[in-house]
Amino acid sequence: MALSLRADTSELLTPQEALALAGETITACDFDSLAENAWILKALANNPSFLPKILNKDIESAIAGNQTHIYTHQCLVLAQDEHVVLRANFWVTPTKYAERSDMEKELYSYEVAHDHNFDFVTVGYLGPGYVTDIYRYNRDLVKGFVGERVDLDFAETTRLEAGKMLAFQGGRDVHIQYYPPEFSISLNLMLRDRQQQGKPQYYFDLDERRISGFVENALTSRFSILRFAKYAGDAETLDLLGDMRTKLDQPLLRAAAYDALIEAADAEGREKLEFEIARDQDEFLRERIEQIRAFRP
Repeated sequence: MALSLRADTSELLTPQEALALAGETITACDFDSLAENAWILKALANNPSFLPKILNKDIESAIAGNQTHIYTHQCLVLAQDEHVVLRANFWVTPTKYAERSDMEKELYSYEVAHDHNFDFVTVGYLGPGYVTDIYRYNRDLVKGFVGERVDLDFAETTRLEAGKMLAFQGGRDVHIQYYPPEFSISLNLMLRDRQQQGKPQYYFDLDERRISGFVENALTSRFSILRFAKYAGDAETLDLLGDMRTKLDQPLLRAAAYDALIEAADAEGREKLEFEIARDQDEFLRERIEQIRAFRP
């Protein structure tokens, strides 16, 4: 069942160190072992510098056209092996574009109850975090068809604020997440279980207590990482974005770099960037920036 956890550790780990420790101490496919060793994830959350470093490497990789840590629109894979995955998840505030709202809710699983086909521990890393309502059901009693009635028992409502930890059991815990009041980041430590991962994940209608659909993975794009640069980056991030806007020949990535720089700049910096945009050889650069801006968090 979903558990609120305490892990009062001052230890500080990198993703690779956390992955190695998880492999040594957590029994594969064992939820109880995962919960008992959740301190490993808390020790990673104690490290404020690892995420900017990964972010900067990903921007460099994006410039070169190489693979990044991006897994989905909102998720970075930090480290992984055959049995364990460490991820960072980004949680955005509501968009002001009505046409984007439904897609955003689907991508971030907002306001829709769902389960998971893996066991995982999560911790708030940055920001106030999302509020979540948690339910419990017995998957062994479910046939798994849309419209099927399911006995869902309410467990708790909680917020995944910075330092807060929760453990979720695959195929047992159901939760619904709501928009955070400010941009937030959480970290996950997930167990890979081929048997569990071969099972579907469900959406649930909580009012009707029925299965309402099946969870699908969202597609991502190479410039997704730039949308979070102003929130999770550092001074080097801005330098890399500057290089991207002047050296890259991919118009949308250049536009995304400009957009991120404008958001992070002060009034004087924005004025200089607007001057550059007006004189850029790409006569459609401003239009491209507006297009990117319509789909940013």
